[in-house]
Order: sequence, then structure tokens, then C-alpha cells
Amino acid sequence: MDAAVRAQVEAGIRCHQKGMELFQAGTHQLNVHYEASLLELKLPPYIQEKMLAVAHASTVRQDAEIAGQYAKPRQLDKAGMDLLKFTDEHADHITLQDHQRIFSD
Repeated sequence: MDAAVRAQVEAGIRCHQKGMELFQAGTHQLNVHYEASLLELKLPPYIQEKMLAVAHASTVRQDAEIAGQYAKPRQLDKAGMDLLKFTDEHADHITLQDHQRIFSD
């Protein structure tokens, strides 16, 4: 595989992974800040407890939803990186012909 193409593919995969990580971490952080802001409102204890419980449950639910939504894309990114690694390890035995990989013995 051409080194420039390989680098571009790897950079694309890493960018996708980083984007998912940043979105997941950022969303979680926003929810945590929202929970903390509820404490600053100085609400009556019974209201504050209820709002904190709802906010925390929402944070946990959203974290689980995002993790579930990103499971398959993460597997695809891993498969792409594994393919690059495999191609690197066997580059001496692989040629491209009509956009297909041909392995020599």
C-alpha cells in the first residue's frame, strides 16, 4: 500500500475515533456540570434530591446509549486498523490487481 494512502487512511480512522471519544466525554461532562448546577440553586432538600436523582439517571442512561451507539463504529475502526497492520506485516506478499488484493505464496 502506498505510504501516503496508508497514512491518510490511518489518520481518518484516528480522527473518527477521536471524534467519538470527544463527543462521549463532552456529553458526559455537560451532564455532570448540570448535576452540579442543581446543587448551586439551593432548592428545598426534597426537590433537590428528586432533581438530582432524575439528572443522574439521565446521565447514566445517556452514557449507556452513546456507548451502545458507538460500539459498532468502534469495531469497524478497529477492523480498519487491524487490516492496515495485517497489510503492513504481509506487504511483501500482497499486490493489487483490479482493486483486489492478490496474495503470493
